[in-house]
Amino acid sequence: MRYSTLVNMASALLLTMLNVSIIGCPMSKDILPCTCKVDLGARSKNVQCMGMNSYDDVYTALHGHFGTHDRVALKVLWSNIHDMPPASFKKLNMSIVNLQLNHDNLE
Repeated sequence: MRYSTLVNMASALLLTMLNVSIIGCPMSKDILPCTCKVDLGARSKNVQCMGMNSYDDVYTALHGHFGTHDRVALKVLWSNIHDMPPASFKKLNMSIVNLQLNHDNLE
C-alpha cells in the first residue's frame, strides 16, 4: 500500500473514532438530544430532535452548530414546542430546506 493511502485511512479512522464528520455534521454530543446524518444524494443534513420540552431546547441544541450555507432537513418529533416565537426557526441561522413537526402538541 502506498504511504498516502495509509495516511488517508488512518485519518478517516481517527475522525470516525472522534465522531467528527468530514462532510459537516457536528459531533453528536454537541447537539444532543438531536442527531445529524448527511444525505449525500440531497446534499443536505438530516437533523432529528425528539423529546424537546420547549423551543428553547431546540435552539440550545442546534444554534451555532450549523451555518447559513448548511442545507438542513429538520424534523422535530414528540416534543412540546408550543412556545415558538415568530420567526423562531430563522433564529437558528441555517438554511432549512425541509421542516417537519410531528406530535409536538402544537395548537
